[in-house]
Amino acid sequence: MNKLDIFCFTSVARTKSFSLTAKELRISQQAVSKHIRAIEEETGYQLFFRDRTPVELTMAGSYMLEYFSLRSGIIEQIAAAFAVKNTGSSLTIGLSQWTGNPPWFLDAARQYRKLHPELELRLQNLDSAELLTAAARGKTDLLITSAYMARYLPSSWRSVKITEEPLYIIRSADAVYNLDHLGLYPFFAPEAGENHPDIVRMRGLRVCRRLGFTPRNITICHDMGTVMLNVLFSGGITVGSYPPEKDKTDDYSYEKTDLSAQIMLSRPYHAERRPADDFASYITRIAQNREEQK
Repeated sequence: MNKLDIFCFTSVARTKSFSLTAKELRISQQAVSKHIRAIEEETGYQLFFRDRTPVELTMAGSYMLEYFSLRSGIIEQIAAAFAVKNTGSSLTIGLSQWTGNPPWFLDAARQYRKLHPELELRLQNLDSAELLTAAARGKTDLLITSAYMARYLPSSWRSVKITEEPLYIIRSADAVYNLDHLGLYPFFAPEAGENHPDIVRMRGLRVCRRLGFTPRNITICHDMGTVMLNVLFSGGITVGSYPPEKDKTDDYSYEKTDLSAQIMLSRPYHAERRPADDFASYITRIAQNREEQK
């Protein structure tokens, strides 16, 4: 799903009307329906009851709206905290969904912001496809991502490990699971820049086998939002880098594993200039200090 798909979905959820959304966005009603169908086909779930006036969200649609609203709210808060007007100095940082946007990174960014109040920090929450596009087109100065995702960055980018995050088995809080027989459940894996579905499945299978089980099947999803929706509705499981704060959601439960994900700082080879080079050195030092304190 792309940003316009998401924008149409959240607009229909707010206006409760395909026609009002079409007028608001100045596109045809058929175009709005096409974007909604694109999400439904990708997730496999109906998002709206179309035979009702006004249209209503299905349960799947409600979960999807909650996910996108939370994601959008976080980005808006970050933008408000780091925005500086009337300055020519800025730094754009892409955050991969793979990292789960770990709190230590935002704390480090806020500390750096205090050291350089004149610098505008622009943070982008990107799925794997958006991250690769941003790197290829020079739309970001630095990327924070996983070691696995870093393999698929353009050859003009280099990466260095800055820390690790523990991995959790994530499942629906409403379903009853037997953690001794995880092979009974479907496993959902998000794409991470791979160029073929079989590579995604092989990665998912390797992770599961390291955890001591072989999943019933592996379903590939475009991003973590789709993964989580499928976990909720299909009684499946996935693996994530960290659990959200407990006040964010009661929909999922977590089981910490003995695996961890390496978090990488990536930047273009030619980015030997401030503020990108300065921030790269700073956040690497913060992350390494955190590792030493474990």
